[in-house]
Amino acid sequence: MTEHGENGSDFRHLNEQWSARLLGFKRGVGTGPCLPEYTELSAEFKCLSNPNKGPYCGSLHFPPEKTSEDDLCASLDEAIAQSERKTLTRAPQ
Repeated sequence: MTEHGENGSDFRHLNEQWSARLLGFKRGVGTGPCLPEYTELSAEFKCLSNPNKGPYCGSLHFPPEKTSEDDLCASLDEAIAQSERKTLTRAPQ
């Protein structure tokens, strides 16, 4: 179950308790008189039940407190995957 507060959301995923907090905004780049169709929000995911995990940075289409638990989980999964890819590309050969 997701708990929404004014600064974000707490939710359960991967057998851990997580917190999602808004970090800032990302806007797509466009030219001409039209603005991009959407703006993404940058969110930080912290593991509340195991502080040794994360934090991870991900993207949301709505503030965490207005995002469904399924979307929070999907964004966290992508943030973890991106973090693992970065770690693999930085590993010494």
